[in-house]
Amino acid sequence: LDRLPEAHHKMVEFYLKFWRENRDVLLDGKLKPFAPELAYPLVKAETQDKLLAVAYADCCLEFEAGEARKILLVNASGRPRLIADFASDLGAREYRVYNCMGEAVESGTLDLKAGVQALKIPESGIMMIG
Repeated sequence: LDRLPEAHHKMVEFYLKFWRENRDVLLDGKLKPFAPELAYPLVKAETQDKLLAVAYADCCLEFEAGEARKILLVNASGRPRLIADFASDLGAREYRVYNCMGEAVESGTLDLKAGVQALKIPESGIMMIG
């Protein structure tokens, strides 16, 4: 690790911290891999309080009605955004977007209405909602 370039070190540090902070959902949550015929382009893990979704390809993330938990979206798709389809209005929710080195690049309030929305998340970045 001491030979890694600084940017790589920051990325590893950020994702290890993210893993530690979310180990409850990653280790003890209900794991839901989708589309095995496509090499699982989307995987979700969820607990009562948190939903974490990782998109490994350009696919649509579907959210059930009444999703009131904290939502964590990891963009491993190689695209600068993820597509989300909300089954119902989730209302105004605070959010923060991080790049792959853990630097906050955007924050504010999202109005999560029913239907399809493009969520701007940098490649290898994370959006935290709620």
